[in-house]
Amino acid sequence: MFLGEDGGAQPYRVDIEYEWVPSKCLTCRSLGHSTAGCPTTKKTAKPPVAVYVQKPPTRPSKEPVTVDEPGVVIQTRRLTLMLNFMRLLHGLHPRRTRPPSRFSMIQAASWNVRGLNRQDQQMVVRGLIVEFNIHFIGLLETRVASTDTSRVQSRLLHNWKWFVDPTRLGNRIWLAWDDSEVDVNILLVHNQCIHCRVIAKRTHVSSLITVVYGLNEVVPRRELWEQLVCIVEDIGDEPWLVLGDFNTVLDLSEVHGTSGDISIAMVDFQACFRDIGLLHVPMLGETYTWHNCSDGPRSLWKKLDRMASQKVFQITNDQGICLTEEQEVVNEFISFFENLLGGQRRRQFLNLNFLRPWARHIITVEEEADLTRPVLRNDVKTAVFDIAEDKAPGPDGYLAAFYKAAKLAIDDELTNAVQEFFNTGKLLKQINATLLTLIPKVAAPSTVGDYRPISCCNVLYKIITKIIVQRMQQVMQKIVSPSQNAFVLGRRMW
Repeated sequence: MFLGEDGGAQPYRVDIEYEWVPSKCLTCRSLGHSTAGCPTTKKTAKPPVAVYVQKPPTRPSKEPVTVDEPGVVIQTRRLTLMLNFMRLLHGLHPRRTRPPSRFSMIQAASWNVRGLNRQDQQMVVRGLIVEFNIHFIGLLETRVASTDTSRVQSRLLHNWKWFVDPTRLGNRIWLAWDDSEVDVNILLVHNQCIHCRVIAKRTHVSSLITVVYGLNEVVPRRELWEQLVCIVEDIGDEPWLVLGDFNTVLDLSEVHGTSGDISIAMVDFQACFRDIGLLHVPMLGETYTWHNCSDGPRSLWKKLDRMASQKVFQITNDQGICLTEEQEVVNEFISFFENLLGGQRRRQFLNLNFLRPWARHIITVEEEADLTRPVLRNDVKTAVFDIAEDKAPGPDGYLAAFYKAAKLAIDDELTNAVQEFFNTGKLLKQINATLLTLIPKVAAPSTVGDYRPISCCNVLYKIITKIIVQRMQQVMQKIVSPSQNAFVLGRRMW
């Protein structure tokens, strides 16, 4: 209201625009939530609606498997099933339902049965083979005498073919396969593994499978690692699966409880995986596959059974077509990120000075001086030790751990290099180079969208950006409004 010429009050309308208005509830008259989401409103249960739900694929149960005999309970913790072997081998997750392809024809399994003389244990093996439609299985630690081998095999799977190396004591590894579905050619027999080629009769898909049962001691087990390295030198690009009981862990996260010194065995196992280039195949069920049957502080759990496969190029495009050729996979990734990030680079630069009158905050002279102050030796040191040592290296191949360990030797050169950039504003292209790599967002990626790109920069580049970021943090909260800031600490926005 304002006073008019006659002295009376006159209404005056002013239009006000808000950048953002919080939600207002019409029920409780409070801000922060809508009327539909008001906590004071009583929820009314909706009547059930009958819909068609597709039956999920059969999965191994985490519960004990019971048999008909009363009082008999068989734990299947040590079972390592290869459900839909070829799909897992090519990087597809077993939980996802996709159209069948020529890669979903061989299903294999491996199990440390810890004795196969009992009828109840034989019933469990037969039940699992029927339930999961297994074509090939490796049975470890059967504890069957050589004189009883034929009797147990005929009772267990009388119409299957078997292979047991008669020269190995204790019948450590048994192989069995459905002769109506697959052909198996034994290629190599070792006291800790059996290597074979499995061929699907219907599709003629050929795959290499190595069933492993490692020894308990560290030194004898090194023969297994050497044998796997020899195998990988001869297989070429043929799909290869390694599964079984390795009798050691690959990482400390695979151990729960009090354990002795496992570092030497773990280092050997890691070196073998790195040398032969195997990828861990995700498994369903419990994480730990072995227990020492002790309670209290002596209880120990380990993951000794696993599956690993050779790296195979395969990706599924938007049309659901499975691409297996290396160049097709590369082109699919390039096309996806070209569409995501845009086509041609913008060549016309906009003059943003017209936004200055509407700027919320202009930095002061003191803040500008703080941003442009000279870079000191201590600033470089702080930035170096603020970088994690295990971050992926850039094109030069150096980790931050090298810069920290050699700080005294390269202190002057490193400080001069950083100061030269801030003094001249120029940076060598070799330092400004960045490697773009893709890392999976899910356990078993199958499409391009299951990957996200990360940039691997040189440590010197990271030091420069660390110094810039540490200085900009002091003024960014004054320049950017909290309602316009999408950054959340510790959260991935990709």
